[in-house]
Amino acid sequence: MGVDLRVRVADLKRARAATFAELTAKRREYLALVQRAEEAAGKGEEPEAADRTKIDELNDAIDEHEQTLRDHEERIQRAEKALASDAKDADELGPDGQPRSRRPNGARAEARPRRADHETDPSLVIGGIARMMVAGGGNVFQARSAAMAYLGERHPVTEVLHGTRGYSGVEPDATRALMAGVGPSGGFLVPPDYVAELIEVLRPMTVVRDSNPRMIEMPRGTMQMPRQTQAATASYSGETTAIPVSQQSVGQIVASYKKLTALTPITNDLIRYSDPAVDALVRDDLAKVIARREDLAFIRGDGTSDSPRGFLSYALAGQTIASNASYTLSTAAQELGGALNSIESANVPMEGLVWVMHPRSKNYLLNVQNSNGFYVYREEMTLTKTLLGWPFKTTTQIPINLTVGGNSDCSEIYLVAMSEALLFDSMRLELAVSREGTYTDANGNTVSVFQQDQTLIRGIAEHDFHMRHDEAIALITGVRYAPAIA
Repeated sequence: MGVDLRVRVADLKRARAATFAELTAKRREYLALVQRAEEAAGKGEEPEAADRTKIDELNDAIDEHEQTLRDHEERIQRAEKALASDAKDADELGPDGQPRSRRPNGARAEARPRRADHETDPSLVIGGIARMMVAGGGNVFQARSAAMAYLGERHPVTEVLHGTRGYSGVEPDATRALMAGVGPSGGFLVPPDYVAELIEVLRPMTVVRDSNPRMIEMPRGTMQMPRQTQAATASYSGETTAIPVSQQSVGQIVASYKKLTALTPITNDLIRYSDPAVDALVRDDLAKVIARREDLAFIRGDGTSDSPRGFLSYALAGQTIASNASYTLSTAAQELGGALNSIESANVPMEGLVWVMHPRSKNYLLNVQNSNGFYVYREEMTLTKTLLGWPFKTTTQIPINLTVGGNSDCSEIYLVAMSEALLFDSMRLELAVSREGTYTDANGNTVSVFQQDQTLIRGIAEHDFHMRHDEAIALITGVRYAPAIA
């Protein structure tokens, strides 16, 4: 009983300490809100409705915690009184873990002869060990100390916990409590929870298709689109003056499909037994990686290695602005305005303009302030999702580690009239599955899918990308805009 009461008192004191900590935190929060309300009243202002509501809630919570604290105090006092009474009346524990009986005259009864090892009652030893483990808070070292204090060094429980004695053929280690955290001690009986969901890898955002370029079907894999490259001229002349001759010039855009592919082999055993279904995960992943790879090509592709050209390749030198490495709000405003002016000055129809930049550049513009402390672009960028009147897109596929001059932390900002962008689709994404083919692995070895009991999942898309007019792109290079990081 004494051990149980000590555990009870310790638990109550821990609960009292936790309640007192919560009460202290509630009181601090309450005083802070009251002080803020008093300051508002001193200025002739009404406290915020949320503050008034919170004050009422905290007041009720403080009352509840104070009552709980009083309840803990009463329980602790009762338990401590019972413990003192038990310590006064209880006799010393005998070798069997049970108190000796008292004689009428108060003299102690003679201790019963100690049992030999083979005579030790396992039920008494196990019960004593359990009580000592509780007294020690589950810690075997504290349990040993408790056994020494309450039972004596010669008691079987003490000897078993110290590893100097066994009983009924049971090894000392077997006296430890079964627990969930150790496999052999019971943990293998506790099955883990499992969520049939895959946490996907973080991916860049796709921006080009989302910005509404002109989508043109190209079912035969190639297409020619004529375009005028030069206009005729007109001039005033006299009554008898010969009219000057001028002629238009034409050219053509030649689009041809560029094949974008992805392939993943999977063992059929993994397909049979996986949860969630791995074939669906691979299929969805291939669709996403293909979408992001084509988006990168449409932005920064150079046309080599059978890939499409992108904005970076089409941008004209006359419409490329070098950003000031020692950027300020003033230089950033000049560069953004210059990009907008270059497109409008080139007579490009001002339709469907979109800014494309890295999130770092966007976050600088979102947080930059003027000398009066006003955020210059924040209201427009947050409320209308535009910059200088035109929508913006962000993607981490635009790098921030380009080297320009002596700086290796540069990026790019594009302003594109998407009505002038032409996306030729020869074949939209096609996913195919095979269990009979072969593939070449990373080491150049040919692998038979059928022989290795594998499945191949393949994704293919074919397309090309062009601009009706190259003047529809303005490019700012060497961009170092970045928000301040404390």
